[in-house]
Amino acid sequence: MEYKSDQRKKFYYTANTTYGEFFNGEILTLRAEATLRLQPKLVLGINARYDNIDLPAPYADNRIWLVSPRVDVTFSKNLFWNTLVQYSTLQDNFGINSRLQWRFAPLSDLFLVYNDNYFTDTTFAPRFRSINLKLTYWLYL
Repeated sequence: MEYKSDQRKKFYYTANTTYGEFFNGEILTLRAEATLRLQPKLVLGINARYDNIDLPAPYADNRIWLVSPRVDVTFSKNLFWNTLVQYSTLQDNFGINSRLQWRFAPLSDLFLVYNDNYFTDTTFAPRFRSINLKLTYWLYL
């Protein structure tokens, strides 16, 4: 089952559920997404997913959560900033991905990307961090 509201509105949402076979067991998935679009500068959204996996013995059952809020900011027609925060119980991971994009010519961009991931056990220790710089340039030959 699925329901989608009108995506032309400033606030829209989607909710769906699935149930069925999963290998030799069963799976129930619940998903929800909500987005607030404040045109032309800001988009805020959140996605949530829950998977309930039931398997026969000797296999283990699993309950998995994935939650992902995001922010998209448009400063001008050439400068954008996107951030995604994600929490997953499957990997016990909390991650942040933030990207600044400058479009200096058509199909030519400079990206500055920051990634940060943490273990979510009792220590909340960093897994890895990175800062990346990427340049794409369109060659018209």
